[in-house]
Amino acid sequence: MGQLESELTRRRRVVDMMLTAHSVLRDRYSGLATTLDVTLLGFSVLLCLTTFLDPAVLRGAHVSENTARITLGISSAAVFFLALVQLRVDWKARAVEHGRASERLARLKGDYRRLATATATATPAHASATASVLEAADRLLEELKPIPDKQFASLKARHNRKVEVSRILDRYPGAPVLLLRAMLWWRHTVGALKGGSANKKTEA
Repeated sequence: MGQLESELTRRRRVVDMMLTAHSVLRDRYSGLATTLDVTLLGFSVLLCLTTFLDPAVLRGAHVSENTARITLGISSAAVFFLALVQLRVDWKARAVEHGRASERLARLKGDYRRLATATATATPAHASATASVLEAADRLLEELKPIPDKQFASLKARHNRKVEVSRILDRYPGAPVLLLRAMLWWRHTVGALKGGSANKKTEA
């Protein structure tokens, strides 16, 4: 039973890291999509104002017709370009995909927690049910969109920082989060530099 507990702990740790990664990517792509939508809307409004604005109003605002035409051309080109970018990057769809992955991983994390709690009273029938749950979990993980390799390291580091900050906040809930992050950054950076220097001396 100890081996099962160890496996469940490992699986929960992996799922927790993946949950953080997909949540970060969901929020990131959602923010990019919103920024792109707002920018596209702004240029569209400017295009409409420039197109239908009365020349008398332009003269009253001390804006020449040439300036208005240039603004119209720039706005038209910007709207067309941003529409192509929106079609190409499809950040909304990416955000939705990572959001669904986050939801499924959150449920899986709960399943692992319940299995770990029930491990102490396991029976042969329970062991069979546990095996089926683990098989279903493996299939779910295979279906999820993989984390991009070039982003994996930074997302893993972000998850580990979150865990460390959470542990410190459990003991010191009044500590500022930004200060804790800065403290961890300094401590771990110095530790990594010292560790690298020690490794070089050992190899020499």
